[in-house]
Amino acid sequence: MHGRSWMRESRAAGAVEQARRDALVWIGPEGGDVDELHQKGILSLGVRELRRRLDEQVSGASASPPIDWKAWDPVRRRIVPGGIDEPTLTMLQGLAEKRYMPAGA
Repeated sequence: MHGRSWMRESRAAGAVEQARRDALVWIGPEGGDVDELHQKGILSLGVRELRRRLDEQVSGASASPPIDWKAWDPVRRRIVPGGIDEPTLTMLQGLAEKRYMPAGA
């Protein structure tokens, strides 16, 4: 409850909305590969259900502007050019945490 209150009061709302939009783009458009995998029984949820659950988790989420799915790249799962930023890539690869490991570990 404290965290939710802090998020509402802080200027983090824009970052939360951007993260929500990025998640929606990553899920992809209706009728795409996620829905195809859901129909085959490989995924338990389709696009609509994943979006609904995301909206439930991000309480108070406002309606995002429409997504231009023509620009969507299904391999990169993005609608904008470019790639992952260097600090995030380093974190995901675990390189950032290695600096805290004891020598010889």
